[in-house]
Amino acid sequence: MTDNGVAGRGLADTAVFHERLMSASQEDRGLPQAVAELFGVAPDDTLDYRDWRRISAGYTREAGGDMDPCQASRHAAAVFDALRAPPMPATVADLVHKTEQLYAAAADDLSDLAIAFVKWAMETSDRQRASDLMFLARDAIPFYVVACQLQARGVVCGRLSLLALNRTMMPRSPLDEAFPGDLRGTDVEQFLAAAFATRHRPLLIDTGLYGTLIQPILGSAALPDPSVVFLASKNPRIAGYLNHLDAPDKKTGHAPLGPLGEACCDVLENWPKPYTRPRLWERDGGWVAAARLTDPVSATAALVLYRTLARRARTRDLETLDPHAALRRVAALSGPRFLTESLPRWPHADRWQAAWSHGSVAPLGSRS
Repeated sequence: MTDNGVAGRGLADTAVFHERLMSASQEDRGLPQAVAELFGVAPDDTLDYRDWRRISAGYTREAGGDMDPCQASRHAAAVFDALRAPPMPATVADLVHKTEQLYAAAADDLSDLAIAFVKWAMETSDRQRASDLMFLARDAIPFYVVACQLQARGVVCGRLSLLALNRTMMPRSPLDEAFPGDLRGTDVEQFLAAAFATRHRPLLIDTGLYGTLIQPILGSAALPDPSVVFLASKNPRIAGYLNHLDAPDKKTGHAPLGPLGEACCDVLENWPKPYTRPRLWERDGGWVAAARLTDPVSATAALVLYRTLARRARTRDLETLDPHAALRRVAALSGPRFLTESLPRWPHADRWQAAWSHGSVAPLGSRS
């Protein structure tokens, strides 16, 4: 495998990645060919010891959004032990096929729950008269893939788009380094203002959990009044889909997130990502989110999920979806692909909840 595929990949606008990833999700090419094209290599390129070291190191660096370094190392070691088990992949195509085998069944198990959540979000956007559904990338890319298919099937909603935004792009609060700071007058606010320029009533969609990206948006001039839905919410002022599946006895308001919902959210948030955490990059007097490809294993796992969701969303009978059963299946997933230990509770959660000053966010709260 040439260095161009792993070490030579360059920084690029995430919009370019999104276009390429959506194209690669359509299954008009074999998966090995799609992955090889992303990395500028050939499917029959051979893998040597240096390739394995680079790929493994890249996977470990990006493994899991919420794992600590020790957890990430253990998780990556389990994945690569499974990948190197006989017969050990000798080419890029072999590596892609074996990675696909590792992740395919779990991607299929995730499909019903992802489709049910996105359908609910689209119906919520219609009730909120939202102009747009904006999916916060990277975590919400799978939901965007589903939404594109459901919209094509006639499910009513506004415009669909991806917004590359993450906590590492945010300024830190001078009073508390654990929290995002004020966006007013910052590069991030300029970036968001440009992204929201023609999107006056968007619904923002993310996996969850506390709203550390939502809080600075609400306090900025970029977009002071979005609606927000999470797959799973630990913020009682933000709606979470799994909260009510986990606690069906709650008829109104915000049901506390239970262990099944949290486990399911962990699976999706820690699914391998196709590109690194974006950072802001100045271009032509404005700002874009820029990132690099991660590694062939992560990219393959991501494309397996996207292709599976796209295929199932095109054909799934929406009337017979059973999200409760789907939630139980996802929460039961185990093996080297997933966390084998619980993620630690966010140590700043109580302080974050106490410091929240924006009230309930629509659709939980009122919206003028």
